[in-house]
Formats: sequence, C-alpha cells, structure tokens
Amino acid sequence: MKKCFLLLILCFTCFINHTNAQDSVPKLFASISNLDFQAEVNVPVQKQVNIGLTGLPLLWTITDFAINITGDNSDQFSIINDKSDIRLIDLFTGNFGITVSYNPSEEGEHSASLEIQAKLLGFELPLKIGIPLSGKTMGILKLNVLTEAYIYGFPLVMAELTKRLMTNVETPNQVFAPINQFGHATTFLDDEFTAIVGVNADTYGSLSWLDLSDEPIVIYIPNTNGRYYLLPILDAFSNVFASPGSRTTGTEAQTFLVTGPSWEGDIPEGMIELKSPTNMAWVIGRILAYDEEDGRTVVKSIQDGMDMRPLSAYGNASYTPPTGSIDPSIRNIPPSEAIFELSVSEFFNLMNKLLIDNPPASYDTDIIERMKSLGVGAGLTFNLADYTLATQLLIAGIPSVVKAKLLLTTVSSSNNVNTWGYIYELGAYEDNYDLRAAIAYIGYGANTIDDTLYGVSLNTTDMILFNGAIYNYKLHFEVNEIPPVHPDAFWSISAYSTNGFFTENEIGRYSIGSRNSLYINEDGSIDLYFQHTNPGKDKENNWLPVPNGGFRLSLRLYWPSESALNQEWRAPAPSKSLRILSDEIRNPMELSVGKSHYNQGIENSAIDEFKHILSEVTYNISGVEVNKNLLQPGTIYIRKIIYEDGTSKIIKFIEALR
Repeated sequence: MKKCFLLLILCFTCFINHTNAQDSVPKLFASISNLDFQAEVNVPVQKQVNIGLTGLPLLWTITDFAINITGDNSDQFSIINDKSDIRLIDLFTGNFGITVSYNPSEEGEHSASLEIQAKLLGFELPLKIGIPLSGKTMGILKLNVLTEAYIYGFPLVMAELTKRLMTNVETPNQVFAPINQFGHATTFLDDEFTAIVGVNADTYGSLSWLDLSDEPIVIYIPNTNGRYYLLPILDAFSNVFASPGSRTTGTEAQTFLVTGPSWEGDIPEGMIELKSPTNMAWVIGRILAYDEEDGRTVVKSIQDGMDMRPLSAYGNASYTPPTGSIDPSIRNIPPSEAIFELSVSEFFNLMNKLLIDNPPASYDTDIIERMKSLGVGAGLTFNLADYTLATQLLIAGIPSVVKAKLLLTTVSSSNNVNTWGYIYELGAYEDNYDLRAAIAYIGYGANTIDDTLYGVSLNTTDMILFNGAIYNYKLHFEVNEIPPVHPDAFWSISAYSTNGFFTENEIGRYSIGSRNSLYINEDGSIDLYFQHTNPGKDKENNWLPVPNGGFRLSLRLYWPSESALNQEWRAPAPSKSLRILSDEIRNPMELSVGKSHYNQGIENSAIDEFKHILSEVTYNISGVEVNKNLLQPGTIYIRKIIYEDGTSKIIKFIEALR
C-alpha cells in the first residue's frame, strides 16, 4: 500500500514537472471576467459564475476551497452557495458554480473582489483567481432626487415646448411669431387658443419669445395715453425678472434693452436695461381692451407703435424682421399635455441641453450638485439603461407622480378663504421649485402679485366641486366686497374647464368684471351669475357662461389695492342652486293614469312638501308667479320642478286653502 502511494506521488510530481515545462500548470478559470450588479437599496440581486479547471486530468480531485469576498465594500456582497466544504468537483466537467448576491444597504457604487483558492490533493498549487465585483444602486433617496430634478426642470422644459409651438410660423399671426418678434392679438383669446393654459380674456396680448444668446433685443413701447398695460418678462424658469408697464414705468413712451446673462456692453442713451438671467426669455405684454371695438381702434394703435429688433438693427429704418421657419414635426397640442408625453429620458436630456444656455441661479447650487451624479445637468447625458429594469419602471413613473404632486401643491400653497385660494408668492419663486412647477402647469406665465392678485375657486362652501351640468351659481358682492384695484386697472373672473382652457359658449364671453357694463343693484352691490344656460335678459349683462360640466373660477385683480395685497380684502363665497330644466303646476286630478307617479309623489310627500295660503293675486314661488285664479281653494296642486342632477326629480306641493 505504501508503495502504491509513493508511486502516486511520484507520478503526480512528474506530471507537474511536465506541465510546467509545457506552460500548462493547472489553473482555475471563471466563466466571466467580472460581475456587474444593479439593484435597489435592500433589494438583493444574484448572479452566478462558473468556475472550472484547466491543465488537469479529470480524475484529480480538489481537496479544499477558500472562497472570500474582499475589499472596502465587501459587506454589500455575499455568497449564497459556499462550496468551501465540498472536496470533490464534478469529475466529468471539472466545473462548479458560485452564486453571488448584491444586497446594498446604502446608495452608491460599490466594488469588491471574489477571491477563490484551491488545493489539489492537499498540495499548495497556484490555483487562485480573483473576480472583480461592482454594484450600482438606485435607492429611494436617488429616486427622490430624480423626482426633484424633474420638478426643478419642469418650467424650463415647459418654456421650450411653448416656445416651439408659438414660434413655429413664418410671420406673426396673432400671438404667434418667429423668435424675437412681437405677435399681437387682434381679438380676445377664446376657446380655440390652447397654447397657454389659463390665459386671460380681458386684454389684447402682445407676446414674444426672445433668444438673447447672440445679442440684446430692443423693445419700444409708445405712449399709451393712460391706457393700462403691463409687459412682464419671464426667464426660462418662469421667474418674472422685469415688469414694465403702467404700475412701474408709467404710460409714457419707453425704450427697453433686454440683455442676456453674459452680455456686457454700453447701454445706448435713453434705453433702460432689463437683464435676463437666462438666454431664453418670454415677453407677455397685455393691454386693457374694453370690447372688440376698443380693441380694433385704441389697442391696435398702441400695438402698431410697438417695435422689437436686435440691438445691431437699432436705428436702421430699413430693418425687416427675418422670416421664420416651420417645423412640421411640432404638433399643435397644448404644451401642458405635450410635456407629459415626453419619456423621462427625453425630458431629462432636453433639460440638460437647455441648461447650457440657461444657467441656474445661485440658489440652485444644492439641487444642481445632487442631480449631477444621476446624469442630469448642463451638457450631461441621462441614460435610463444604466439602471435595473425595476428601477427603470420606478423612474418611468416619475411624471405621473409629479403631475399629482403639482395639483396638490397648488392646493396646499393657497391661502383659502370663502372657497377662494390665493397664492402670494407668484412670479418670484427662488428655490420654491414645487410651486414654480405647479404654476407652470396650471397657469404658465403668471404675474407677480403686485401686478395681479389671483384667486381660484373650485367648489362651494359645502366642498362640492363646480359642475355647470347640475348647478347654477351666483356670486354676490356687497359694496365693500367689490374687488379693490387701482382706478386705471380692472378686475375680472374667468371660467375654465378642468383642463385649464376656455369652453365655447353662445355669447362668446370668457370673462366678466369691471370692464363689462354690469347691472348694479340699488344698494351698490353686484350679483354675478355663473351657469351654462342664459339666466334671462334682465341678468344677461352679469352672466358668465360656464361649461356643461366641471370647471373652475379664476379671479384676477390687476394692479390690486393695498387692502387686497395685505389680505384685508377677500372675495365672498359663491352660492348655488339646482339647475331647473322645467317648471309646471298642475292639478293631479286632471292627470291621466299614465301620469300616476304624480299621485305617488303626493303619497310620499316627505320630499319638500309645503303649504301656502294665497292672499295676493299672484304668489311668487322661487321666482315662478302663480295666478290665484288658477288655484282652486281646497285643492292640492303639484309643482313639478325637474333639475338636471342625474336621475333625481324633486316634486313640491301646494295646497290652496279657503
């Protein structure tokens, strides 16, 4: 037996010497050169690596394994099937498998090494291999950062999509115009306009998208002769950085020079510099128009006197604005809808491109630094494929999460009194990114409150949402409740459908307020009517048609008085009544058998039953005059009033007594 063992050792030694000579020393090999993992925090991901032997006859056995994970991040990895106690490999294949799990407990990138050593029949041989391990995790914190980044960039991407739509013309057409040219509205905006959400119908707009990357733009405003106007200019993030107009610069002729963030030069004499923090800017001029005739005459003469041109063309009497170009790929859909049609990768990479020419503000440093590691920032590339499928699904859901959050932010940011919500931080948001994005979504282009105080109402005091298919609404202003504004300015209320746009109506009226010839009650109070159908000739002047369904009311106070700004003044709450479709009073005895449900209504008189003693020739019941001669004493009459509230019908009873 001893001789056999010695012979075996001798043969093995000879074999080793022979293989060394042939450079075929036994080695371990792995099926892959490294293991890369992607995972979420505390969500393990497993991968298998196959280990095999080369340079050995299959009959040789491995007597011991040493398998370890080494490195600074070794605690983030583990071995599922530890083979160190298995003495024999598969004699037929010479292979075995090791399963490594990556279960990150923290976010970041992790690296380690899978070290494997083996002994052959108890002898130390150079059977050793190291497999690099690397892991990348997208945890809740980073997902939150991406969500913050989406909200941060939302107004910037909204600006780009709006600009593309509104400049996709060859020559100015209403408020649409090529870059660096005015587009003048020659009528009030109506239900057909969907390029901007929540527009007003009180002024004639003079709008322009500016590109300040090459040179400044000169804007000339003629003397408006006391006519109210404002010309706010927004940067690419929807902050109002300048607001010339009646309130700030007066109504005399003015020349403004809008310069970009990196422009340096001499300001020509007589010009007022307006420094934009971004190269993309949006001019949203508004001129008060009392009606179409006023718009065709007074407002148009002001618009005709306005001028916009590059600084290099200033003083050039023969300057002609360049013809724009039309991109057929730009779809004519509201930017507030188009933005959510972008994939997350499209959104972030467009945002990355826009950040190059539209630098962030100093207060953005924190969010900018946190976004960089995720591929979001000026000139960077966001690659969704860098993350696991599970993470990709989470990231793809960010737009839906943000959309819901923006609506909630609007509500939570409002100071609500009498169902009206007021936001006092508009137009100058600094690092309030949630509010900035929310306003870009529901009312892009909002002014600062010094120029316009906005109030939004969604419901009556019982918290039931407005619905013009079911209810009629009335808003009563006592004398001291009429919206307080500067004598040269105005106030108005508009109704928008649930998507933020106007709805077509029979009289073409989209706002109502101090511009209109309102009927004033004898005591100086004002009643406004918000309903889908005409309330009658006597109320038509004070009627604003609303959609035949859900809607919201938006109150605007242009150049609000101090009492409105310091929150002393608040609008009253609207009231409601069921919308009447028909109203008739009949004697149930005259009804046919087929109308017996009226009799059933009498028997079930718990529904709004009441009695009246007629002492006048006519008796007014909810606005319906009933002639005394038509009602016989001692007879029960039915007043059937049908309201459009789904399936319900309300029946009231009148009993005429002797």
